[in-house]
Amino acid sequence: MTDIQDNNNIDDLKDIAEIRYRRWFKYINIPVFLLHFEDALEGLNPASRNLTKRMNERLGEDVLGRKLQHEWAYLLGKQDGQLGSLQSKQDFLIIPAKDGSNVHLRVFSIPIWGRDRVAQVLLLVNDFSGKNGVFYSVNENVIDETASESLSSTQIAKLVERMAYEDALTQLPNRSFFINHLSEAIQSVNHRENWLAVMILDLDRFKLVNDTLGHGVGDQLLVAISEQLRGALQNEVTIARMGGDEFAILVPNVQASDLSHINHIAEQALIKIAEPLAIDGREFRVTASIGVSVYPFDGEDAETLMRNADTAMYRAKDRGKNNFHLYNPAMSTGSMERLTLEQDLAKALSRQELFLHYQPRVNLRFNRVVGVEALIRWKHHNLGVIPPSEFIPLAEDTGLIVPIGEWVLRTACLQAKEWQEKGYEPIRMAVNLSFRQFLRQDFISTIERILKETQLSPEWLELEITESVIAQDVEMTIQTLQALKAIGISISIDDFGTGYSSLNYIKRFPIDTLKIDQSFVKDVMKQPEDAAIIQAIITLAQSLRLGVVAEGVETEEQRDFLHSRNNDEMQGFLFSHPTSAENLELLLTKIERKASLP
Repeated sequence: MTDIQDNNNIDDLKDIAEIRYRRWFKYINIPVFLLHFEDALEGLNPASRNLTKRMNERLGEDVLGRKLQHEWAYLLGKQDGQLGSLQSKQDFLIIPAKDGSNVHLRVFSIPIWGRDRVAQVLLLVNDFSGKNGVFYSVNENVIDETASESLSSTQIAKLVERMAYEDALTQLPNRSFFINHLSEAIQSVNHRENWLAVMILDLDRFKLVNDTLGHGVGDQLLVAISEQLRGALQNEVTIARMGGDEFAILVPNVQASDLSHINHIAEQALIKIAEPLAIDGREFRVTASIGVSVYPFDGEDAETLMRNADTAMYRAKDRGKNNFHLYNPAMSTGSMERLTLEQDLAKALSRQELFLHYQPRVNLRFNRVVGVEALIRWKHHNLGVIPPSEFIPLAEDTGLIVPIGEWVLRTACLQAKEWQEKGYEPIRMAVNLSFRQFLRQDFISTIERILKETQLSPEWLELEITESVIAQDVEMTIQTLQALKAIGISISIDDFGTGYSSLNYIKRFPIDTLKIDQSFVKDVMKQPEDAAIIQAIITLAQSLRLGVVAEGVETEEQRDFLHSRNNDEMQGFLFSHPTSAENLELLLTKIERKASLP
């Protein structure tokens, strides 16, 4: 069997006004088989390949095709060797599999009429998996519209066109429809008086949901977000799902020079998506990044406008996500630079370009270093030292943060163990975790393996997570933290006060330390609000019997203020910049010598 759109036998459809089927089949995102009136399976569309492959693995080579052919006479009401007065209908097949189980198939048939007889039959076939099946959602609409009556060729054309241009999961227009609609809109717009805008919207960190909670939850989340977008945006705006977690928005008839209208729509979309969603008893907080291109300035055809909007979307992600960015030509150069940097980052580990610096955490009450934080650095072979603010987000987006994070953890543990073997008093090594590391199924086993390899006692390891990680899945976070505590590892919440965590959740987390974000410390002597927030965090930590560490301490005034509020542990430039292991050894030696003096 061949793909329908490439099958020369489809030329028989010349007798049918809707010869357009051939190009539509390419885009239908459910499995469609074509049956000739002589029982031959003439072809199948690309979406059928996954089903056929999956079924043949269970049934045996080519069993699906043979079984379907044997059943056509019953399913289609064949009489006297001819396809008679057929009707669109739904039926089910139960086929024994090789392992003794049964395969349940749902089949929906649509006769295609020629001048005076049925020339061919479309067969929509899918594994019957209930409401989560892609075929089922489309099939509901098919049944409602056909009402078990034969369809005219015109009705079939409309039905197949909708299937070709509708996303089966969300019922939004799909990529094919959006591109065609955008091309038509470009042809009709008078760019002297009106513009149009293209927005590419990509959910932030959505792959994490699929990787950790499964595609079923991910699909439910996509459906919920599509409903949010429908409810938030104006009727004249076209919303489409482009695939995966990417959506597109077409804003037509924008008054020339009126960028405020475009900005308003982008802002409305971001605000609506950021609202909490409850799925399967879990609360999700999703954000998105949006890129915007404007016709005619950023492109005069659909492909260019979409490409440039996509480029602007990645710039929005680079700027911290949960925002939108308008395209400008300089971004195209930036996109190539980003791609090159991504390729170099993938090789940074093997090239040994990554290294760690360490920043000490001091306790003023005991006047000693009680811990260090491991901070990754990258010395590029051509560009020199690249700031973490540039390559860490790139590592997060590409997934490279997982192997890089494991390297950081192992290297830091080895260094802590080495200092102990050199005779220095043991201090706690703090390592930052990314959301991708923390939510992996093998995360706990990876931690245990590294501790075993490096022979570092768990009590000297502290893992830092941010409130954004906590917000991903509270219940799973609690389970993971409890497993870490059972090993003997300390837990701290980094950048506390800047995220989404609820105080109700905080009291349930088995954590040891809250780290006050440096943004509050920076202006504590100038902004009464920051001073009040710091006091509140210290009071909260004390009431929950947690440690508290102030980050970003740079001046003596900041130090004295914090110390006067019973905040004894701090880190920042006032005590030491992040430095190499060798330089930190000198600091440790100096402190220990001072402590040993009579």
